[in-house]
Amino acid sequence: MGLADGQAWERDYPFDAEQRRIDREVAASSAKEAKLVQEQEAEDAAKWRALMASGRIRIMGRTNDYNHIGVEFWADYKGGNHPCADFPQDACRAALEQYVAQIRGANADRTSERGTK
Repeated sequence: MGLADGQAWERDYPFDAEQRRIDREVAASSAKEAKLVQEQEAEDAAKWRALMASGRIRIMGRTNDYNHIGVEFWADYKGGNHPCADFPQDACRAALEQYVAQIRGANADRTSERGTK
């Protein structure tokens, strides 16, 4: 029997054949999980882009350390003399991004304290 004879090899060494089967299943499962994570991350990114593309964002208030923030969102804003005209959109979006950076950092700190990812 030569090593090229795969069927004989699997017959003579069933543990190796079973291990290869398990390895294939694990690889397939890992690929499915990776695809699900990738799809979830794409969905999260799409949600963030949609939120940041809101017709109008108004920061109503925040703490200096961005631990708390109050925000109004309009899905569709037609403009005009609205009280939020004093809130430039670039600055409001930047404040929201700063808040997100703050909570992402806080979440990372809590995760590292627990010793998990």
